[in-house]
Amino acid sequence: MCSSDLIWIPELDIGLTTEVDVAEAFRPLKTLMTWFFFLFGLLVFIGGIAISLRSRYARSQQQTLANEQRLSSFLDSASDSIVSIDPFGIIQSANSAIEKHFGYHPEALLGENVNILMHKPHRNKHDNYLQAYRETGKQNIINRVIEITARLKNGTTFPMELSFSESIVDGTKSFLGIIRDISERKEAEQELK
Repeated sequence: MCSSDLIWIPELDIGLTTEVDVAEAFRPLKTLMTWFFFLFGLLVFIGGIAISLRSRYARSQQQTLANEQRLSSFLDSASDSIVSIDPFGIIQSANSAIEKHFGYHPEALLGENVNILMHKPHRNKHDNYLQAYRETGKQNIINRVIEITARLKNGTTFPMELSFSESIVDGTKSFLGIIRDISERKEAEQELK
């Protein structure tokens, strides 16, 4: 022990010696550094997980977009008109063949009732079919192929073959209609008679 380690307090008539243990002196700093590195490591770990999840999400979004573009390309390359509607008959989408067959640009039909493409009496009955289906679940034309008269934008008519199918995505029903112009077939049938 050195003399500098001795502190004399005259008022109390006592002396104190101090001995500093290095490990004890730096223990609070060591504890603080341990917590700092733990929290920093945790932050880096969570950041790595976040980057990984974001990368997966971005890849998933790109794949979904590519699938949508591929499907849209297939639908637009179809020779038949394809229309999707909601349970009330409102057109949600239409492929490009609709313009060739009906004279409507596909975007012009969005939000319109699908019966705009039908001639009487089917035009009036279609909304009733959908309402009955919504109320009872009874399928009149779903998953069947029927022949009806279609109506062009200019008002002229032609025979068509219509097939409707139902789809449920996230609890929401929608319907897909495939419309085929059967004018040539009907003319050939008339010639054979």
